[in-house]
Amino acid sequence: MIDNSRQIARQESPCQEEELADEMHVRKEFIDYDARREPRTKRFCVRCQKDLDPGKPVRRVYVTGDTEAIHPDDFGRYLPSDGDFGWLLIGNDCARILGMEWTLPENAA
Repeated sequence: MIDNSRQIARQESPCQEEELADEMHVRKEFIDYDARREPRTKRFCVRCQKDLDPGKPVRRVYVTGDTEAIHPDDFGRYLPSDGDFGWLLIGNDCARILGMEWTLPENAA
């Protein structure tokens, strides 16, 4: 008698296929852009436009052309486009609103 248990175990159920698709999916989060002020310097928060003190640590976030943040863990799977804004600074208060997990420290490689 032939043992088919290994072959059956290798077949993926629809739930497993969805999980694999989710792993390939790049997580994006809309940045609720709040442009009520003009920044006075070139070092400002992408979300609220407040100037950032050069002496204080801030965060950075990758921003697409649709003003969506790309999760740093998924950046290796994301295909950047010409319209992306790239890595921009975000203040700590705005990073908390977005979610700190969506940002990296400014000086991280």
